[in-house]
Amino acid sequence: MLFLLIIVLFAHSPVAAQQPSTESGAYHWEEADISSSDIRVRRHFLKGSTRDLSYLELHATTLAPGQPLHPLHTHEDREELIIIKEGSVEVAIEQEKQVVGPGSVALIMPGDQHNLTNVGQDSATFYILLYTAKSAPNQQRAAEVGGSLVVDWEDVPFQEREKGGVRSFFERATVMLERLEMHVTTLNPGIQSHPPHTHRPAEIILMLEGESQEFIDGEYFNGSGGDLYFLGSETEHTIKNTGTEPCTYFAFQFR
Repeated sequence: MLFLLIIVLFAHSPVAAQQPSTESGAYHWEEADISSSDIRVRRHFLKGSTRDLSYLELHATTLAPGQPLHPLHTHEDREELIIIKEGSVEVAIEQEKQVVGPGSVALIMPGDQHNLTNVGQDSATFYILLYTAKSAPNQQRAAEVGGSLVVDWEDVPFQEREKGGVRSFFERATVMLERLEMHVTTLNPGIQSHPPHTHRPAEIILMLEGESQEFIDGEYFNGSGGDLYFLGSETEHTIKNTGTEPCTYFAFQFR
């Protein structure tokens, strides 16, 4: 009976449930669905699946000063990627704690205890990406490259380029993914990043600041700070800075 109960509970969990394919396009900060409690406001952007992921969810949480998001907890069936948008946040993973600011990233492997706490005097906002792969998880693969990690924005050097510049965060395997590559691009005004192109991994473009226009399979979408673009596998795309100041965005691919 216990075995049957576990099967039933898992079959009705958000991760196990069949998710529709995530639609390529723009997802705007001001148009996100909002839910709230006494200590937080959550903006919901994405919930679906991709070519390689059976479950993909992306939301942003704004947390009141001095508040933990949750007690220490684990996810056994999904990974978590966190990007700090505003404020000062303490990231706890297992026995380690680190305070980081805007632009910093935490990557948390399944099974690792973790939590976020707003340790600043003002509200803190961060994006949370949760995902489960269609392929079997591989704990050994992730352990060989260091497992969970926190990357402080201040520790990632800016490499100036002809079109602007780039900050390279990491390119690595995880429990769920063969490859997760993450960087931040700065484009000068009027510059297009590259000609329209496609690639096997799905990609998320998360706008930090400035104005942009993303070409996606024959359509044009505009975005600014806080907005994001989702690009499915083999989706033709390119991005252009349409403002008068540099624009900056995270770009990450997962397979």
